[in-house]
Amino acid sequence: MGLLDGKVAVITGAGSGMAKASTKLFVAEGAEVVAGDISGAQEPARAVKEPVAMPNEAAMRAMLAQMARHIVANAEDVGERFPEEARRIHYEEAPRRSIRGVASKEEADALEDEGIDVMQVPFADLVKNSLN
Repeated sequence: MGLLDGKVAVITGAGSGMAKASTKLFVAEGAEVVAGDISGAQEPARAVKEPVAMPNEAAMRAMLAQMARHIVANAEDVGERFPEEARRIHYEEAPRRSIRGVASKEEADALEDEGIDVMQVPFADLVKNSLN
C-alpha cells in the first residue's frame, strides 16, 4: 500500500524539474495524478476517473507535513554530501537507497544534466521539524 493510495493530485508544469519528479513519486506512491505542462512534455500518469475538489489550505498543509515526515523517515540525511552521494549511487559506487540533503541550484542542475533524478523540496524547514 502506497503513502498516497486513494489520493488525487493535479500537477502543473509536469514536463520538467520538481513537478516532473513529483509526478513520478506520487504515481509510485499510489496517487491518481493529472499531470500537465504547457510544452506537452509531461509523462503519462494514471487518469482520474471523476472530477475532484481541490483541498483547502489546512488540508494542503497537513498533506505537506505528512510528505515531509515520510521523507525524513525513509531517506538517509547525507547533508552537504548530497551531490557526491547521488552520483555514487547513480554510478553504482554506493548502495542504492533514498537520500536527502543539500544541493545548490547549480549542483541540482548538474545532477539532472547527468541523468540523475533529484527532487527539490521547497519546504526544508517543514522537513527539519517533521520529527517533532
